[in-house]
Amino acid sequence: MTKHSSTVGGSTAGRVLACPASYELCKTMPEEPESPYAAEGTALHQAMEVCLNEGYAPFTEDTQGLIGVEFYGVTITPEHISTCIDPALRQFDEIYSEYDQDPGGAQYKLEQRVEFHGIPDAFGTLDVVLWTSSRVVFFDWKFGGGVLVVAFDNASMLYYGTAAVCSMPSILTFPDLPFGEVPVELVIVQPRVNGEEPSRWLTDDARLQEFRRELTVAFSKATSPHPPYARGDHCRWCTAKPV
Repeated sequence: MTKHSSTVGGSTAGRVLACPASYELCKTMPEEPESPYAAEGTALHQAMEVCLNEGYAPFTEDTQGLIGVEFYGVTITPEHISTCIDPALRQFDEIYSEYDQDPGGAQYKLEQRVEFHGIPDAFGTLDVVLWTSSRVVFFDWKFGGGVLVVAFDNASMLYYGTAAVCSMPSILTFPDLPFGEVPVELVIVQPRVNGEEPSRWLTDDARLQEFRRELTVAFSKATSPHPPYARGDHCRWCTAKPV
């Protein structure tokens, strides 16, 4: 099963919000082949899933044992361990320890398929959702070495967080907290660019509901007869940029 939505997904939500017309225009463009960087990113995501499932500790023989192992056609190297996997695991462990101090401790799930209600066939795969009895945090692994991505009001993270709330109500229900007061944290771990600290942004469930309305309206515009165009930073990764 594909991990990427055929309509609006985490990687395209920000662009559709900014330029609704890009939605239909991108559908006319030929599909781009997967780059080696994308394949490496998928491989490292799979390696992280193994590490967290097995309880591997960073900077130990646990992770060193992954050297030479192949994920998604990519062989894990010492550089992958030292610059990606070990720093990412350390950052996760630090945040997990922080949340685990809450009453009842912390729990987490990996690689969860989540659906964005209100837009047909809109879904994605959430890297990690971690929660306690009173708050929740969503993680996104980014293993590229290019542009720094920040968590503040990040459309991709808001998409995944909103979809998680839609898809996992039994996990993300806080009966003792009123609407708009449930702490929600978005965390982007990008060790090759920001190796020491993840990018973290604290918001609430009201922002997720607001984002759901914003993206639903933008998609309605995108599928209307005359959707609006807009140029901006979102054009950088748009497949329709050539035209």
